[in-house]
Amino acid sequence: MSVRNILLVLAAVLITVGTGLVARNWVNSQKAQQTAATTQPVPAKTYVLVAQSDLPVGTFIKDSHLTWQAWPDDKLHSSYLVQTSFNPRDLVGAVVRRGVAGGEPITAGQLIKPGERGFLAAVLRPGYRAVSVQVNA
Repeated sequence: MSVRNILLVLAAVLITVGTGLVARNWVNSQKAQQTAATTQPVPAKTYVLVAQSDLPVGTFIKDSHLTWQAWPDDKLHSSYLVQTSFNPRDLVGAVVRRGVAGGEPITAGQLIKPGERGFLAAVLRPGYRAVSVQVNA
């Protein structure tokens, strides 16, 4: 073998070893980034009352219609009903005033409770009317 062939073989071996080391370092750094991303702290979450399924207008609310869902604190709107300050049993018997999609947070403006002004109008089917008459003892 000539000196030129020996130098070419040595150069090829050095390039191969160098490429392997660079690839190994790159793979290790990708693994480190991935594990760092999975160990980052999860933002605090609050539980918000949401509709378990679609609730069309006029639906009487039951316990089975509502559920609690984790909601990020930075996306929390002041009108949402939060688990720490609200009991969902207070809404049982209320009527849906505006349709609610499944998974959508429940707000007080979407429901009307019995005894509130406008409850009878929310309960009546389209095309029906109701009249209230004052009665003395």
